Amino acid sequence: MGQPMASPFRWPSPEWQLVVRASAPTPHNVDAHRVDWSHATAIALQQRVYPRAFAQLSRLLPPDQRSGLQAQVTRNARAALANAARTVAVVRLLEEAGVESIVLKGPLLARQLYGDLAARVAGDVDVLVPESRLLVAARALANAGYLPQTPITPASLRRLRKAEHDVAFVHPADRILVELHADIAQPHYGYRPDLGAWWEARRPTEIGDTKISVLSPEHAYLLSVLHAAKHRWNRLDLVMDLAAYAESDMDRAAVRRAAAQAWLLRPLEVGEAVVTSVYGEAAPGSALVRQAMSQMVDARELGRWSGLRFDVQLRDRLADKAHYVWRRLVSAKLP
Repeated sequence: MGQPMASPFRWPSPEWQLVVRASAPTPHNVDAHRVDWSHATAIALQQRVYPRAFAQLSRLLPPDQRSGLQAQVTRNARAALANAARTVAVVRLLEEAGVESIVLKGPLLARQLYGDLAARVAGDVDVLVPESRLLVAARALANAGYLPQTPITPASLRRLRKAEHDVAFVHPADRILVELHADIAQPHYGYRPDLGAWWEARRPTEIGDTKISVLSPEHAYLLSVLHAAKHRWNRLDLVMDLAAYAESDMDRAAVRRAAAQAWLLRPLEVGEAVVTSVYGEAAPGSALVRQAMSQMVDARELGRWSGLRFDVQLRDRLADKAHYVWRRLVSAKLP
């Protein structure tokens, strides 16, 4: 006899099923029969998909839930506009200092994927600069009044780069966090992207009258894969973005080549399996996918050792597993 077919993942409540369908890149028919709207709203907020969910569900929401969620959506829209304005200011500062930059994630990603700067929850400003220009870029922001997390000296940045991939600043007026990236992940992850190719493939876009560079769709997708894998797919918004890319016309063969070169192929495959299980309602076929979906539903993060074990399982090569464990547990703590 053959093996019994695995059953699709069972969402714990109708409210979960409703929020999942409402956050899908392609609108689904939603069944709002006998829904606890307070519970559904709480899930959308906790999973950070409430801008998308509100757009799909606003006509169905009871008045009190509609007004409460509308207030959250409005606050997020204002934050996204402030984030976009801060992004423009940072790009201009770097340009004046002679530093090229690529804007990562943020409201521009929301516009690229969903056609709306405020379709994702607004966070910080992430900007990639060449490693060789990191000190110049950091000094430009510090001299303009941005408050750095570390002294902006060659020695301090060298120490920081042993464990981190970015230098963080806060603007004193709006308190928006700005992160200058020299790489796309902390050194202990061991990913090996060809950043030269990422720079060559960057695309121009505009915010108002300011020209800005963003990643190509293929590299932006890989960055979203990496970001979701770092968080072990523990929130629905991380999966939502991957699903939106899956429906785009990016070059999938180029994605797989770049993922393999960067040691990101396993996270890519697991992430795509999570997307299929969440939005395609396929059975979660691996323990990693089931664990990722379970912790999403439970709204929890894995502990230190269970998280380390999860991350090691995301790596195919023995050398990659050993490198990750060494960097995570030993070398990052060395002076």
